[in-house]
Amino acid sequence: MHPSFAADAFDDGAAFFEALAMSGAVQTTDGNACREVATDLRKAAERGQRNGQFRLLHSLDAPIAEQTALYADELGGATRIAVASPYFDLDGNGISKLAAMTNCDNVVLHSHPSGSVGAGIAPPWPYVSKQQWEPVTLSHLSGDHRRLHAKTMEVQCKQGRLLVAGSANATNAGLFGNNIEASVLRVQ
Repeated sequence: MHPSFAADAFDDGAAFFEALAMSGAVQTTDGNACREVATDLRKAAERGQRNGQFRLLHSLDAPIAEQTALYADELGGATRIAVASPYFDLDGNGISKLAAMTNCDNVVLHSHPSGSVGAGIAPPWPYVSKQQWEPVTLSHLSGDHRRLHAKTMEVQCKQGRLLVAGSANATNAGLFGNNIEASVLRVQ
């Protein structure tokens, strides 16, 4: 991303680094360095375009899933959620809660042909779930022979779509709490 077309995301990034410096949930050895990064990000964004198409979501203010659901509501509501992640909850809790929050029961989970990073520890999709999520292979990831470490989600909506990519795994901890996460959101 570049501040010329994604100034909103740079502003969000600045807010994230300011929150890192001040949050009681995070211990940092140098809050001043976080504040300096925030200042640099704000300065870079000064003359940039702000149209809401690029945002940086972080979990210090609200869970990534809650923020994603709010953006989905602004686009008329979610109609399909496709998720690629190396980690899921064994009971599918994170995905189940996201589906409930967005009122979307059309959920597909990417089953990576070469497996996931740490595949011996975490399942590629929930083994036990209240829902039977459909395993699919996303075409743009199907030819990659490396193990999956990417975390991305596409939320199709009635009036557009959301693309979320970043650190948040498709787990309850990654989508709803406990972990400190940051993800880029593209609103289309």
